[in-house]
Amino acid sequence: MRRPQPILAPVPIKALKILFDRQPGLKHAIHRPTVLNRNYAVPYFAGLSEDGATLYINQGAPDTFKLSDGRTADYSASLARHEVVEWWLMQRLGWDYFKAHDYAWTADSLKFCSEYGQGFDDEWQAFAEIQSVASEKQARNLVAKFPPDLYLGPYESDIDAQDQQLISRLRAARGQSYA
Repeated sequence: MRRPQPILAPVPIKALKILFDRQPGLKHAIHRPTVLNRNYAVPYFAGLSEDGATLYINQGAPDTFKLSDGRTADYSASLARHEVVEWWLMQRLGWDYFKAHDYAWTADSLKFCSEYGQGFDDEWQAFAEIQSVASEKQARNLVAKFPPDLYLGPYESDIDAQDQQLISRLRAARGQSYA
């Protein structure tokens, strides 16, 4: 996952439905059990392992967050949905990060709103802002311990100066150098 970005043109619901209808493996992937690991620093808050079996969530990230009506939303479930969809589209269909991210963001936003009621779009944006602030702070942590098998596809998709340094650090965690 990268810096949460607002979707300027959300993926149409019809396109999302067609994707899920035509890709039964994606439905299976979302419902497959995922091991949660909170023992590492994860740039931009969360990411899957290379094999998609482990969801790494930034150490210290909360399990839940409070909605304005007092209910509690499950943070981990939301992150898992987003990361699995994004990973699956990039790994299985060869999509670029930005397209996969938009579909994952839209799918998770719809699921989140259906679980917690219509009208929580503002809270969804607040959730994204919490992620963004925590992610930027973690990305600057030069002594962070990164997962050794973190899927690097999203980080390699749009390498700016900050991400180039980050990629070097992520590859160092697995004993590789930046090419």
